Amino acid sequence: RVSNSTGADGLAATAAEELQQHGFNVSSPDDYPEALSATTVFFSPGNEQAAATVASSFSNPTIERVSGMGSVVRVVLGSDFHNVNAPTPSGSEVQVNVVHGTSTVHTELPPDLTVTNAADTTCE
Repeated sequence: RVSNSTGADGLAATAAEELQQHGFNVSSPDDYPEALSATTVFFSPGNEQAAATVASSFSNPTIERVSGMGSVVRVVLGSDFHNVNAPTPSGSEVQVNVVHGTSTVHTELPPDLTVTNAADTTCE
């Protein structure tokens, strides 16, 4: 899911189209109710690797664990958004800014978070 928090017309639709070109399944883009300065990837527990893969398509992304999203990973485009890049190859390191929300549940990111390419269909 791609949402626009900047107020710029068509930004989420453009980013959603670019993500689809890189193999991501994207639902209809929409607007986010508040302005964010940083492009942020929101995910629920259990979707850390998917969130990291999506985040790798953005420059200096922020990721934040929230509850209630199920398997949906939501990208909210902030005022720092410039473009969508191809996700990093499987096994590559992903640099992200992790925001620890107000949840009382401790978030442990898996140690193998570098294996993140959702497009990798090889079996091991």
